[in-house]
Amino acid sequence: MVTYRTFDTVMEADEAINYPSEFLNSLDLTGMLPRVLQLKIGVPIIMLRNINQPKLCNGTRLAVKKLMSNVVEASVLTGPFK
Repeated sequence: MVTYRTFDTVMEADEAINYPSEFLNSLDLTGMLPRVLQLKIGVPIIMLRNINQPKLCNGTRLAVKKLMSNVVEASVLTGPFK
């Protein structure tokens, strides 16, 4: 199992004092993705954004093949139960 974590920062350097990392990490907003994602090889995942229509679009089911530090390699699931 590999754990991926978000990296929260402020765009403007002079605003960093108003929004420390601890504060940004404490936010739990409805509709936002979780700050921690844990994946294992072989598990099914679902594409949440359109990347390359018609193949990689919102709702496409994929199977995790390889987990790297900044990349998840997956293949498109096909067949009667896709």
